[in-house]
Amino acid sequence: MLAILNIILIAFVLNKPHHRGQHRSDGNKRMIIEKLQFDEEQVVQYEALIHEHRHAVSSLDKEIMQGKYELYSLFNHDDESEKDAFIEFIIEKQKSIEEVHLNHFQQIKSLCRTDQQDQFESMTEELAQMFANHPKPNPEHH
Repeated sequence: MLAILNIILIAFVLNKPHHRGQHRSDGNKRMIIEKLQFDEEQVVQYEALIHEHRHAVSSLDKEIMQGKYELYSLFNHDDESEKDAFIEFIIEKQKSIEEVHLNHFQQIKSLCRTDQQDQFESMTEELAQMFANHPKPNPEHH
């Protein structure tokens, strides 16, 4: 049973798409550039930020996947403290991803000139939805 679980987990890790949401993020990039009316220099700086952001998130995603692999490979073991350690590891890496997103959001804001700040502020709702990777929750459904 453990061997089958390991094979499934390995296949999942190896087949994970490397550019999850790539097309959506390219559209988001264009939207941000257009709405903020970035000039050529700002676009170059923004693209560098995107590259750093994607690299950081990808690296953390890989660490999370490895942590999940380790956690689920312990499925049939009784050592709860070892399982808890991997769960904490995964939680810390996910926290780091959220911090990377927030930092990226702040860096985009810092690229804006004074005359672009109002437009940035008005699109924070859209940016929040982009970084959350899902539509805005509807409070009426709670």
